[in-house]
Amino acid sequence: MLSSSRFFYSLDRISASPTLEDLETTLDEVRHIYAISHMVLHVTRSSGAAANNPLLMLTYPPEWVKQYLARDYFSIDPVVRLGQRGFLPVEWSASKWDSGRAHGFFKEAMAFGIGQQGVTLPVRGPHGERSLFTITSNQPASYWRRFRMDSMRDLQFLAHHLHDRAMVLSGLRKTADFPQLSRRELQCLGNPPRFNGV
Repeated sequence: MLSSSRFFYSLDRISASPTLEDLETTLDEVRHIYAISHMVLHVTRSSGAAANNPLLMLTYPPEWVKQYLARDYFSIDPVVRLGQRGFLPVEWSASKWDSGRAHGFFKEAMAFGIGQQGVTLPVRGPHGERSLFTITSNQPASYWRRFRMDSMRDLQFLAHHLHDRAMVLSGLRKTADFPQLSRRELQCLGNPPRFNGV
């Protein structure tokens, strides 16, 4: 539910993060608040960077990240390929991972505890920016279905806010390029209750 205390607490923490390192810590905090396995913000394209994949913030195990980068799994990850082209969320279980490479890739990921369930939300920003925001879970499918019904709207809003904050803090977008909501404007979206625990 969009008016939940955890949503407003997470939104406030993202807005208040002064550096990329702090924002990555916030990402880890938000995943605990929503009781999921992992969260990833993967900026795939930015007008402020010549290279692809200019920014990656995640809570995955370091060993999996090292292997992913060393083997350039960007080029075979089917979620990345689908998310870069589309507008709609990519539900991992609803997609067909029938190629040998994709099947092998997901088998490796599962061995690192990445999550049996997952969804990737494409985010589009100004000037051709693209990000992928991924949420994963190791809970049973029935739990995942309830979680999506209860929390996906929150997470879609948080994905865009996280993208905007990361772009500004990283220098990939100048602050003047995109107006930021003031604290008062955010308050006008609702009266956030206090969140007293994680």
